[in-house]
Amino acid sequence: MLEAGVALVDRALQDAPDILILNKFGKHEAEGRGFRQTIAEALSRGIPVLLGINPLNLEAFLHFAGDLAEEVGPQAGAIAAWCAGVLPGADLGADKGPQHTERFAD
Repeated sequence: MLEAGVALVDRALQDAPDILILNKFGKHEAEGRGFRQTIAEALSRGIPVLLGINPLNLEAFLHFAGDLAEEVGPQAGAIAAWCAGVLPGADLGADKGPQHTERFAD
């Protein structure tokens, strides 16, 4: 199941999205699997990546991300500010809601 999700996101990277948002850098990524290569590919293409990190995986994430890691608080305002910083010119108005979303089903 995870592999299918990774394949879908990998294909979506071909469309050069403005940002990649993933649920988490979890156990699989900490062990070098899961979305780890997808995250690296997005970053190598200049695509900002926003993801959650479990404290248990923080050390592995920091080793993986190096100086690219930037802590963002879990508050909506902090996330919006970070997005505004990496997506110059983006309209991040909280009153508008998402303009486009994709759902991946199995």
